[in-house]
Order: sequence, then C-alpha cells, then structure tokens
Amino acid sequence: MSFDAYGDESAGANFVAYGTLLLPTASREAVEAKIAKLKSDYGASAADNLHCRVLFSGDARRKTVWSKLAVGDVFDLYSDLMALVKPSLTRTIVTIANKAELPDEIPGGQWETTDKNFVGPMNWSSGWPFRDKQIASFCAQGTMIPISKWPGLKAVTFWPDPDSSVIEFAGGRRKFSQMLSGFIDHGAGKEPQKIEVSYQPSGKPVLLQVADLVAYVAQRSAGAKYSPLDLKFKALDKLIEPEKLRLGVTPQGGIGYDIPNVLLERRL
Repeated sequence: MSFDAYGDESAGANFVAYGTLLLPTASREAVEAKIAKLKSDYGASAADNLHCRVLFSGDARRKTVWSKLAVGDVFDLYSDLMALVKPSLTRTIVTIANKAELPDEIPGGQWETTDKNFVGPMNWSSGWPFRDKQIASFCAQGTMIPISKWPGLKAVTFWPDPDSSVIEFAGGRRKFSQMLSGFIDHGAGKEPQKIEVSYQPSGKPVLLQVADLVAYVAQRSAGAKYSPLDLKFKALDKLIEPEKLRLGVTPQGGIGYDIPNVLLERRL
C-alpha cells in the first residue's frame, strides 16, 4: 500500500511544532471531498483556505470569507474538521520543541565523516543561528523517523508546505523547503531510508490545511495554562490525539530527539 504524508510547521512565542499526517494515497480524494463539504456548510467554498493564524485572529479573520465566525465557531469548525478527517488518517505525528531549551546558535566546527576511506581534512563550517525556521526543519525530519519505522519511507510520498523562505544553515543559505528531504539512518548495517519530497506544480494540497491545524494546536497547547482559551486548545489537541516526540539538547550536548518507543513500533 502507498501512503501520502502532509506536513506543516507552526512557531509561537515559546514553542515550535511540526505536524505530519499520514494516510493511504487512495483515500486522498474522498477526504478532500469531505473537507470541501464542510467548508460549504460553514458558508465558504472549497477554494477558501483554512489557516489557523488567520482564523484564530479576530482582526485577520474579519478580512476573509470566515468573517462571520466568532472564535467559538472557529473551534467548532476545526473540531468538525478533525471528526471528518481523523478516521481516514493512518498516523498523525508532531515534533514539539521548547525554544527555551535550545541554543540560539549552532557553533562552527569541522565537518566529520564516517567514511573510513575519506582522505581529509573535512571542510570547516561557520556558526549559524538556530531560530524558528531552523528548529522547524529539525522538527519536520523528526516526524519522519516514526514513519520510517512504519510503514517505511519507500511506501510514502511526503508533501510538505512549499515554504520558500531562505534561512541560514550550516554556513550557507538554503530554502526551507530544500531542508526537508534527506535520509533516516537506522544504524550500522542498514541502508538509510530516503525521504521522498514532492510539490504540486501549482497550489497546495488541501490536506496541508489539516497539517497546519495539527502543528498550530500542538504548539498552542504545549504552552497553555488554564484560561478558557487555553483549555479550548488543550481540548482540541486531545481530539486530534497526535503521536508526539520532542526536539531538544541531548546529554552529549547535540541536538536530538526524545522519541517514545511506542512510536517506533510496527503497526498492523
């Protein structure tokens, strides 16, 4: 069976999150039809995008087709969206990062290699900032680690948000969207699995609007306290019920992931 994965980021004042949805490729059209019907039920068209930073902001929402919705209606809309989509999802995975636990900069140093046949020296890399976009790129790759264990990356096409922001990384400048491919290493003696990234020629896949919700709610609920609004975000996060891992600093001082073992188990 083949699968599609859809991913998007969300950065708040204190937390950064990346959410990835996984569902069978054959289910895509049916799920998109359900989303279009829901939008119609709320007075919009299939072409009108759902974007959390707009819908949860009163000023921004008033400038859109969603202007008639109060914030309570927005929570209802997104709750209905998850109720429709969730039964079709194979996995929903989120990487969370607490910015207070991470460095503001990655120091420079000499590249290293595990290739015993390499004749050095390796190039030297200057330091680079480790801010929202850099953190989000690590979070994105983190969501692919459980997927690499099951169902395996060979069965998955990854459709991330086509973010063309240019950021500093490892002594150079790259587009954010170019940092989401790569390989997942499963240890010595095992062939690394490649993340296959795809983008539509124009527009964005509809299911990225659900990935946006997953990431946004995860970072909002991560820093939530006990205000009525915070409790609503916690409730929505509970409804989404994502599998969660964390990005942070390892005991050795590097950047790494804390992944519950259950996320790495094979599913039936």
